[in-house]
Amino acid sequence: MSVADGPLADALRAFAGLEHVLPVGRSLGIAAVLLAFRGERALTVAVSAAVCQDVIAAIILAGASPILCDVEIETGLVPRSEWIRAWASSARAAIVVHLYGNAAETSEVRRIFPAPDCLVLDDAAQALGARSSTGLAGAEGDVGIYSFGPTKHLEVGGGALCFSDAGLAAESRRALASLGVSPASEVQEAQRRFRTGLNVAREALRAGPHAENRPFAGLLTGYEAALRVEWRPEWGSLIATALRDFPEALDRRREKAAAWGTIALSAGLVPVGMGLGSAPWRFACRLLGASPVGSLARTGPRSTPSVSAFARRAST
Repeated sequence: MSVADGPLADALRAFAGLEHVLPVGRSLGIAAVLLAFRGERALTVAVSAAVCQDVIAAIILAGASPILCDVEIETGLVPRSEWIRAWASSARAAIVVHLYGNAAETSEVRRIFPAPDCLVLDDAAQALGARSSTGLAGAEGDVGIYSFGPTKHLEVGGGALCFSDAGLAAESRRALASLGVSPASEVQEAQRRFRTGLNVAREALRAGPHAENRPFAGLLTGYEAALRVEWRPEWGSLIATALRDFPEALDRRREKAAAWGTIALSAGLVPVGMGLGSAPWRFACRLLGASPVGSLARTGPRSTPSVSAFARRAST
């Protein structure tokens, strides 16, 4: 778990243009960076409401508090107004998630959360190779986050953080060492327990419009063990090799996404984003004319926008 040299670092430097590479899984890496930045102070972190449980658990593991930001139904991305709201509510770190492979304008978030008092994590886990109007997803924040685990663009295992600042990289490496790793059995048990509880909560929610949210409470209790995945040395060379071949794979994903877009439009559905700069991870659609009935970020899972949407892997 040291700052890397060799094929992995060389490949990621060439890809992202950031000098310092720390091999680590996405969520444990997020926790390490936030812990390093937070120090002894309280920290509130702005993050998309449409994010997986691992990211929220990472924020909590770092001793920080999340503030959820609503997303636009047209793109799945957080609008500028929500980032401003989060900053005004005391958030001093932001995790920019490029949902489904749609590239967010990280440079705009950077202006709202300026260095050195604020931290911007550019999370390209779903958007490897995506480009906004100003640059590459994962390369425009203080830290670029890359994931190569199951279901991602490159499914070879592991992940990495990329830094432009050597000091933050070193501090994050020390924080990472303090977090430790979990035995594989504990990782699996934490994941199993969460999935079981989530399925129970979902069934309760299906009981009707007046169903209680309470079954969702406590789902992340003890879940931090699932984040402490040990880095495997063989992942480095696998990632480096896969990155060299990735441009062609990304072209194929875009071709398949275009085909899915044609099918979706003919069925009366509208793609969620999937513009020219995207790097499709999931091909997501929504019903034309559907609009949100509430705020997912502010009132919880019962108010999820009533947009009958589905997502399909762009690699299939």
